[in-house]
Amino acid sequence: SPLSRAVETSEIISSSNPHLKIIKTDLIKEKKDPSSFAMKKKEEIPWDIIKANRHNPDWCMEDGESFNEVKGRIVKVLDMVEKLPSGSKVLLVTHGSFIKHFTSY
Repeated sequence: SPLSRAVETSEIISSSNPHLKIIKTDLIKEKKDPSSFAMKKKEEIPWDIIKANRHNPDWCMEDGESFNEVKGRIVKVLDMVEKLPSGSKVLLVTHGSFIKHFTSY
């Protein structure tokens, strides 16, 4: 992920493994929440709307990201990994929600 804490983590890992190649991509960034959620307290988020739509994989609130949009990014990441030379080892440094989506795919 290109977010600073993920970049820092990958740099720490690669500093003791100089043979590693770091590839930064937005494909493994954190799932995008609606901008209206920024700086809101948990109780201010419209959970009723989210719960009513949670079984619709194409639904997203405002400028957020749907489940299927995240899934599309996962497919692109898997395509990238598939194109690597045989025997390549891959370490994804990303965030919790992306990992949950990735491992459930």
